[in-house]
Amino acid sequence: MFRRTLKAFGSQPQGVIGLALLLIWLILALGAGQLVPYDPLEQGLPPARADDSPVRQAPSSLYWFGTDELGRDVLSRVLAGAHISLALGFISVSIGLVAGTALGLIAGFYGGWVDGIVMRAMDALLAFPGILLALVVIAALVGADGLGVPVVRALTTVNIAQGFEAGLSIVIVAILLDRILKQVKGREADRTASH
Repeated sequence: MFRRTLKAFGSQPQGVIGLALLLIWLILALGAGQLVPYDPLEQGLPPARADDSPVRQAPSSLYWFGTDELGRDVLSRVLAGAHISLALGFISVSIGLVAGTALGLIAGFYGGWVDGIVMRAMDALLAFPGILLALVVIAALVGADGLGVPVVRALTTVNIAQGFEAGLSIVIVAILLDRILKQVKGREADRTASH
């Protein structure tokens, strides 16, 4: 089965290209600390040509993506940002998956009104677009001082909602399979009892 899937995947050039790009991005993001040519925060790098300004330089052999308005190397900043984005994405999905699985297990174990409350809360959470939910949470938690912005940014990514959804989906499938197996065993017991 694995060979058949691999062969079908290999026959689709879009899938192979997408996988190659994903692997390149992962390697660059994971190895960003060793691959960045300059410190991403270093300002006023020397210009590629003597007569150039150090800010907003065009891409060159020295600065592949050019420099920004403060003279920082854009490639170094992209690689460092990819590393941070990968880590935050993994953390937020992990938090959502653990919390969603826990809520799903609680709802499945207790059932009844607990299940109803958890399911309505998840329905309400997933009914809002992720960006709108993030804006509401930011407005509620940050306030005028703005001190909690980095924390709120990390906690309100759409990935957390996706993790909740994935965790609940796993638990719902497990509960459904358990109920189906119980029904099948019950029918088998009824058949053996009637014979």
